[in-house]
Amino acid sequence: MHAEIDSVIQAKRSVASSKRVVVPLLFGLIILLVLSLLWPTTRAMIELWQHSSTYSHCYVVIPLAVWMVWRESSAIALAPPQPFWPGVALTAAIGFAWLLGEVASAAVVSQFAAVGIVGATLLTVLGIRWARALAFPLGFLFFAVPFGESLLPLLMEWTADVTVAALRATGIPVYREGNFFVVPSGSWSVVEACSGVRFLIAALMTSSLFA
Repeated sequence: MHAEIDSVIQAKRSVASSKRVVVPLLFGLIILLVLSLLWPTTRAMIELWQHSSTYSHCYVVIPLAVWMVWRESSAIALAPPQPFWPGVALTAAIGFAWLLGEVASAAVVSQFAAVGIVGATLLTVLGIRWARALAFPLGFLFFAVPFGESLLPLLMEWTADVTVAALRATGIPVYREGNFFVVPSGSWSVVEACSGVRFLIAALMTSSLFA
């Protein structure tokens, strides 16, 4: 009798373990499928990751998203996947936005749309329950999009504003012209590295993960 109970328990554990593996595998497979189909956009994203240290954190976004799915996979697997066919319309709409981005050479639009198609595809194939349960990992994937360069001029200007205000508050005479300023000790300028955009983007991703 005890042997039969033990075998039943082991069988249930085996099923639960297999289901826990299936959930992140399906999640990763959908990501791989969509990004492979939209390879030109994916390649452009990867090239930016490689050539700009501002986006070096993007390499870990997809692995972290899969890890988050794996952590919650036991609870997610309890709800059987049910395809949500209206999601086809959402996928088509986001796909159209991706096409517009490609035609207009608006890379960031195409890249955000490509990540959005991942979520829409998952909603269509696996259903509303799974999409709701995986909402945070799906949203986290958007950090893989290399965005934020457009903030550089604004952040540089703010840095210059704060620097000049601090100098004047301490009584140091300063002459400013744009992002360049002169003090008695010499001439200075605010460059891209002073903008803090790298820290801002990476910190936003990290704080979201911990939150």
